[in-house]
Amino acid sequence: MPARFAFTGARLGACGLLLALLAAAMPAQAQLFGGDDQARRAIIELRERVEANRLTAEQANQALQQQQTELTQRLDEELLGLRRNLVEIGTQNDALRRELAELRGHNERLAHLVAELQRQQRDLQRDWQAQLDQRLRPLEPITVTVEGVEFQTRPEEVQAFDAAMVVLRASDFERAARLFGEVVAQFPRSGYVVPALYWQGNAQYAARQHAASVETFRRMIASSPRHPRVPDALLGIANAHIAQRDNRAARAALQELIQAHPNTEAAAVARERITRLR
Repeated sequence: MPARFAFTGARLGACGLLLALLAAAMPAQAQLFGGDDQARRAIIELRERVEANRLTAEQANQALQQQQTELTQRLDEELLGLRRNLVEIGTQNDALRRELAELRGHNERLAHLVAELQRQQRDLQRDWQAQLDQRLRPLEPITVTVEGVEFQTRPEEVQAFDAAMVVLRASDFERAARLFGEVVAQFPRSGYVVPALYWQGNAQYAARQHAASVETFRRMIASSPRHPRVPDALLGIANAHIAQRDNRAARAALQELIQAHPNTEAAAVARERITRLR
């Protein structure tokens, strides 16, 4: 009986120990399961934050792309405007260069005309001194030399021509052109007809009556093809055509001058000028 009771007590003790261990393990198991729920919630929250960050990044990227597109469009528009402005500026510069070239050419032609007038004035002064005694006899013909040509004339013809020259030297070109025309009309057989036509053409050119200037110079050449002023008249025709922007006609007149009078001063000027015509 004592041994049996001892064995039974031992069994009871072992069962008690097992129950105690189970009782101790149950809170630990509950704590373990509770930790899994927190981890899952943490993972879910992390995924949500990652997804939110991804969406935010996509929205920011889209906004950046939109800004980049708008900026590119603005830059393209500004570049297009700049190109247009550059083209307009280039066109304006070309027009200004052409106008400047025309003004330079006009100034050169006026300077040549002034030099011619000054030379003519010196010639007239010499002729006036030589003719002074002859003018004291107004009823008799007198011999004069004008533009390298000697001829006999009457005092009234001399006075009419000299009066027109005075007006021309005063730069009253329109009036001078009319006075030279009156010399030609009043004294059609006079030796002053050819020089009057020559200076009338120059006065008309200076007054910007370019078409009339060409016609007058042609009349002068037709009336006296061998006159010493014919080369200068052809140069005057070319200048008038240039002023009219008729470069083709100007080139033809310059070539006519060079071929017909190659050894003259006017031909040298024509050779230089023809190279500048387009």
